[in-house]
Amino acid sequence: MISGLCSLLWTIIVFTGKHSVHVKHHTSLLLLLVIGILAFFATCIFRPIVLWMIRHTSNAKSVKESHVCTIFILVLASSMYGEYFGIHFLFGPIVLGMVIPDGPPLGSALVDKLELFVSCIILPIFFVVSAARIDFSTISSRNFLIIECLAVFTLLWKIIGVLLPSLYWKMPMSDALNLGLILSSQGIMEVLIFERAKSIELIDKESYSIMVLSMCITTGILAPIVKFSYKPSKRYTTGEWMTLQHANPRGEIRILACLHYQEHTPSIINLFEASYPHPQAPMCLYVVHLIELQGRSAPVLVAHHPGMRNPSESNESEHIINALRYFELENRDHVTVFPYTAISPYASMHHDVCSLAAEKRVSLVIVLFHKHPLIHVSEEEANAKRAVNCNIIKESPSSVGILVDRGFLSCSAFSLLHKDVYRVGLIFLGGPDDREALAYACRMAQHPNIRLTVVRFIDDSITYSADMELDVDAINAYKDAQMKNKQCFYQEETVRDSMGFSSVMRGMEGCFDLIIVGRRHDDDSPLLAGLDDWNEFPELGVVGDMIVSLDSKFKASVLVVQQASLVRQNPSAVFEMPWPARRGASSGMAM
Repeated sequence: MISGLCSLLWTIIVFTGKHSVHVKHHTSLLLLLVIGILAFFATCIFRPIVLWMIRHTSNAKSVKESHVCTIFILVLASSMYGEYFGIHFLFGPIVLGMVIPDGPPLGSALVDKLELFVSCIILPIFFVVSAARIDFSTISSRNFLIIECLAVFTLLWKIIGVLLPSLYWKMPMSDALNLGLILSSQGIMEVLIFERAKSIELIDKESYSIMVLSMCITTGILAPIVKFSYKPSKRYTTGEWMTLQHANPRGEIRILACLHYQEHTPSIINLFEASYPHPQAPMCLYVVHLIELQGRSAPVLVAHHPGMRNPSESNESEHIINALRYFELENRDHVTVFPYTAISPYASMHHDVCSLAAEKRVSLVIVLFHKHPLIHVSEEEANAKRAVNCNIIKESPSSVGILVDRGFLSCSAFSLLHKDVYRVGLIFLGGPDDREALAYACRMAQHPNIRLTVVRFIDDSITYSADMELDVDAINAYKDAQMKNKQCFYQEETVRDSMGFSSVMRGMEGCFDLIIVGRRHDDDSPLLAGLDDWNEFPELGVVGDMIVSLDSKFKASVLVVQQASLVRQNPSAVFEMPWPARRGASSGMAM
């Protein structure tokens, strides 16, 4: 990176000197004066204008067209100004761009206006024109081999120059090597430099053709290597159980919640309240406001500390943080809230969430379903957020819960405190995800305003396995723990096929305010046979998708839970034993 900056600075000096030689009536002293005037205009005139525009703009969507047009005109004027006095036409726009604050509202608005046009039209045309200027007839084999050898040795030394300091600071070998390959890659800036050097006759046509070809070959080889070798998910592979089932039931529980909009805040706070933090089981809550990266160069993860305002904090983040601080104040001594803002592209947003989950050793990561009754966004934006959820489900080191809020949780924050009874139902078919959901439901069952009903579905025809024995142990532990709790109920339903399962599920319409289900189940289970063919949202699992897809009479919110898994050395054996179940073993009904 340092060598790249030095190379760029030296290139600017050489280009300016070469251009001043060609243009006799412009001396180097005059060029320095022209650059000084441009820098003075950018810092003392242009930047105050931009800051005034930002102060009169509430968000990125409300930026006035007149502000955007004014900036575009000044950028074009700076380009013409530089070109007239012998400076590269890109120098002026670069200087103006450096004084514009990144991120929303203005930076994001400018990116929205320019990104599509520049990325899809201007850049492809530029690369095609640059490649069309390559003249293969001027390339001699001797010169090509010499320059290629220099390029290869330069690449190797650059990789070594990055590798050695990285290894000295204890960076893993694979990460250090990938960093060296990334910093050795070349792109549009190098093509621009070659174009400019050719236009001012600093290099001839043969040198230009060989260097552009060398750049294409190097980048074409390095980019696939980095893409297939660099796996960010290795950073948050902990090798330990980060689940609610394996957490200390009387110890601190750590939960990380992700939200995209301010309207998600009541849903998250009410779910936190339903988790019942109390002095014997305190909660440590990490809440991440996910914002798409727009108008800035690099992703950031900002921690918000009490009494300190961060420049990256948006108005929406401020409202979210205030609500969380109030919840922390209402539950002082047994709730600690740590708010964050993650600004990154949708494609890599899950890395911030998973890295934070691994670093803080959280037991549960909660994400909001991409559809919400109070939020209306474009289909493209909804699909992008859905992809983020799917990536978190796939790579999270902790258990994951997908909350589908259908109105009961989003009415207002702390609404659970004002309800006499909040009815929670758990659908239990068996498996690690259902056991994780049961562990979370048992924590909720301690809340005085929550009435929990566990509905267990049984099929007499399936074979008995060691995993089913774990299910029986989990159910028995629930019965023993909640035996004296008059707000907890247990019910068994014996069904033989998916039709019977669907019929029982439809009979629960209007019985619960929140339904908790596991995401993954046995693919060969006859209770779910054929239901997978109608699965519209695979991230919710078969049961969760069926509940969400039912007609409008089913208004309950849904929490779909997936347990974090470890690679086990000895898989569970399957025993040919009958399933020891009986109909009517219910200890109560809350329906």
